[in-house]
Amino acid sequence: MMRKASFHAGMISGQNSANLVLCLEPEAACMACEDQRNSPLDGAAAAAVATGMQILKNGDTFMVLDCGGGTVDITVHRVVGTNPLRLAESRKPSGGPWGSTYVDQQFEQFLESLIGEDSWKLFKSSSAWGIKLLQNLVLEYLK
Repeated sequence: MMRKASFHAGMISGQNSANLVLCLEPEAACMACEDQRNSPLDGAAAAAVATGMQILKNGDTFMVLDCGGGTVDITVHRVVGTNPLRLAESRKPSGGPWGSTYVDQQFEQFLESLIGEDSWKLFKSSSAWGIKLLQNLVLEYLK
């Protein structure tokens, strides 16, 4: 479907063109990171880039954790080529509904249990919906 859409959009000359490589989002993120030579980096990665050394080498295996708003996607890859970067799946991709929105929901439930349902409703309905109101509610609770 993606190849067909790319062909109809004029991005490739034929549906089986070698000029289009489809991959999962975590793979694309990895490829983009490896391709960045002008990004600010620290430590060993900065030293490797400064000397022109590739960070990933043939045979390296690594895990990518793509932590989004709704999900966390986990992939494990093995480097099978470096110019251009080519990856092979080492493990079946995994993940689940553990993204930041769920962390937010759990934190809100914790706050509600800490300050009580009535105070939480007041806080959520307030136009202030800010830290000062929360501080006051927590201080009141701690008295």
